[in-house]
Amino acid sequence: MTFLNPGLLYALGAAAVPLLLHLIRQRRRRVIRWAAWRFLAQSQQRLRRRLRIEQILLAALRALIVCAIALAFARPVIRSPNAMAGASREPIHAVIALDDSMSMRWMADGTTDFQRAQAAADRIITRLLRPGDTVSAALLSDHPRALIRQPSHDLQAARARIRSVTAGYNATDYEAAAELCRTLAAPSPAGRKEVFLLTDTQASGLRQTRKTDRSGVWQALAKTARIVWIDIGDATRPNVAIAPPTFSRDLITGAAPVRLISRIGNYTGAAQPATRVRLEVDGAPVGAADIAAPVERPAEAAFTHLFDTQGTRTGAVVLDRPDGLMADNTAWFAVRVQATIRALVIGSTESAGGAGAVLYVATALAPVSVAEGGGGIIVRVLPEIGSQPLAPGQPDALVLAAVPRYSDRDLNSLTSYVRAGGGVMVMPATSGNGLAQVIRALRIPGLECTGVSTAPLRNAFSLDPASFDHPALRAMGAGGAGLSDARFTIRARMAVRDTAGAPRVIARFSDGAPAILEAVCGRGRLIVFAFTAAPPGSDLPLKPAFVPLIHQCIAYLASLHADQRMIDTGAATVVSLPIGAAQSPFRITAPSGDAATVRPTLRDAALLLPCPIAQDTGIYRIAGTGPFQGHRDAYAANPKARESDLRKAPPAEIRNLAGSDRILYVHGDAQLTATVREAREGREISATLLTLALILMALEIGIAGRWTKRT
Repeated sequence: MTFLNPGLLYALGAAAVPLLLHLIRQRRRRVIRWAAWRFLAQSQQRLRRRLRIEQILLAALRALIVCAIALAFARPVIRSPNAMAGASREPIHAVIALDDSMSMRWMADGTTDFQRAQAAADRIITRLLRPGDTVSAALLSDHPRALIRQPSHDLQAARARIRSVTAGYNATDYEAAAELCRTLAAPSPAGRKEVFLLTDTQASGLRQTRKTDRSGVWQALAKTARIVWIDIGDATRPNVAIAPPTFSRDLITGAAPVRLISRIGNYTGAAQPATRVRLEVDGAPVGAADIAAPVERPAEAAFTHLFDTQGTRTGAVVLDRPDGLMADNTAWFAVRVQATIRALVIGSTESAGGAGAVLYVATALAPVSVAEGGGGIIVRVLPEIGSQPLAPGQPDALVLAAVPRYSDRDLNSLTSYVRAGGGVMVMPATSGNGLAQVIRALRIPGLECTGVSTAPLRNAFSLDPASFDHPALRAMGAGGAGLSDARFTIRARMAVRDTAGAPRVIARFSDGAPAILEAVCGRGRLIVFAFTAAPPGSDLPLKPAFVPLIHQCIAYLASLHADQRMIDTGAATVVSLPIGAAQSPFRITAPSGDAATVRPTLRDAALLLPCPIAQDTGIYRIAGTGPFQGHRDAYAANPKARESDLRKAPPAEIRNLAGSDRILYVHGDAQLTATVREAREGREISATLLTLALILMALEIGIAGRWTKRT
């Protein structure tokens, strides 16, 4: 506690006056004996002690009244224990940080949360800062950036800079916000520093802090500056959002329809009635469905579409449900459609086991009709790789079907193909050490083939559907479309050690042994089967699950060299180009209309176009220039799903981010000015003390009158 008029504290000495009067009154009292004294002596003896106590209490009450009045005129101020040190006139450095994540685009009464945050920031500068103070500014999200990095004395320019920006589409991350704010506050020499965070207090932004458990970031910021957390968002913001679609196949061809599934997230707290969901491809509507959104689980909107034109196709899944946040009511996509998938099958057609495996795999890849999964895959069979040139995309996927032994030339070609980004599916032979050769040549860490195990038919091995852990297997549906019905009498013994870079087991036998593994090698991948693909060692080729299994694995491997055309906002991607375009710049146009010119780079014998970070949601268009001006491509950007959950974090959790209530939490900006000034200068309690003095005076008058009449 401090005093604005400390000189008046000497008036506290007047509190001794009532006590002195009490003592003087006692000394002047004379005892006069008279005739009836003997009748009152006994009664006076009983009342004497009580009268003495009453007189002492009255004297103390009067002294307390004098103390309260004296303290009130001294103007005491109570300061927070966490208040920044420094004189009240010392310059202030303020860091004004506005949350510009997608959730701040929530609109109510024609105004977005971000616009309300801008208005509050303007009031902070005009009402809480004065000439001589400095200001920095930042935009906060999972990709925060500084608007004004160096402390600036130009407060009017800071106001204009803050008014000039708009909310983005990134996700919320308060830990990243704290790190940037500390970076901006630390260099200032000002004795008093304040950080104003204007945000909607989205709970999903705090989950990032919980995951990393780095509360030390907030504690360090609290030691650097006073933190003022200004909650701009409404208490409730019901929202329904739609997620980007997933596709039933990793690689899409024009020969067979593909299934698109988009999830609908309901964050309203109540079940929502059926809402129209539309599918648009290349700007034209091609499908619609009415989907109800329950609370307990996400709803799914499913469409089947045939992309019959080659090239990059773009589209959107649109939720026709207006709400306060329209940015997540449209999910954008971009896919590359190939005419065919080219698969090269390597295997001996002369040995009994090899011929069977090659026949079954080649037939599964190219069945008789499209209805059986055929069409769109061109299969070529060779007994060995030999001098066949291999490169990612040429072929799209490679199958090694029960090859008992490989030549050094085959292994060298295989290694180059995989490390450059190719995808390979390997099936073991019943004899020879071909699988072990592949593992050694590719130097797959933690994987070893220790031999072959056999079992009689009555004790045949089977697959455990509960162990399936891969998109290619999950796409086959629950139970892997009957994979668990297959029986195996011959299998390769695969030993997997827990080491860095070891392959991942994506399916196991019922006894827990590895059945299917995925290994990463350079930029490429391998899917390794521990079971054979032909009778008598396996009856899987005779099961209905064999064709979809082979197709899903080949489509997955063929998609590895495909470019990533669906990304999150705040991320970037690279797009492959024809090698002849090395000298040609390409123009990338964002959904907002902003364009950038980028030159491709040569990396790993591939020509890649590095695309800028996606700031907007929607379709980004790529157009060539010069000799390649007819080249067209595209990719899509969508917000992170967690940003659509607008539920708020409780104030207690915010106050304790830095520990021990070191964050000043303000809901709305109505009381912002008064709250911050009180935190800066403390709370003056003169009025409270004067009120207390009046109450005590009234109490003294009442008590004194009553006790005087009684005595």
